[in-house]
Amino acid sequence: MGVFHLASPNTLDDPKDPEKELLIPAVQGTLNVLEAAKKFGVRRVVLTSSISSIVPNPNWPQGKVIDETSWTDLDFCKSHKIWYSMSKTLAEKAAWEFAEKNGTDVVAIHPATSLGPFPQPYVNASGAVLQRLLQGSKDTQEHYWLGAVHVKDVAKAQVLLFETSAASGRYLCTNGIYQFAEFAEKVQGGNSTWPGSL
Repeated sequence: MGVFHLASPNTLDDPKDPEKELLIPAVQGTLNVLEAAKKFGVRRVVLTSSISSIVPNPNWPQGKVIDETSWTDLDFCKSHKIWYSMSKTLAEKAAWEFAEKNGTDVVAIHPATSLGPFPQPYVNASGAVLQRLLQGSKDTQEHYWLGAVHVKDVAKAQVLLFETSAASGRYLCTNGIYQFAEFAEKVQGGNSTWPGSL
């Protein structure tokens, strides 16, 4: 028996109260899942973290490929108001502390911007990023890094991490890691003419 923890608050708008809207719910939601898993003897928890808990990391050695050993710099996030990255990082760190203290088997996946069919009747935050870029947004978001991955690939990777007993630690799930402006250029392909909506 296992648990796949997926949910975390996210918004493209600047939160009025980041701690109340993002930070506390992300951490507490993760700890609630882990407490329930412990209570019911769950074999493994697959934590869906994010590329956002790996970057931004301005202290990462220049020229070195970013990998799972990188952690988002919380002070950098706070000073630049990058609340989502901060929430995902705090939640993941809380999960690892819980796992170590309680002997819980946790493995974390770090997907980039997940794209694909949306089951909900609205465009989620990941889809909205792509939609804005396709509509010609010139926002450079200099302090944001991202990549892309199909949501079905994320689901397959989550199942693989659950089923593979040797899997442990953190796993990136992305086509690459790009500074936002570089990613935008790839999406827009240098073409300024895009349809008005997805």
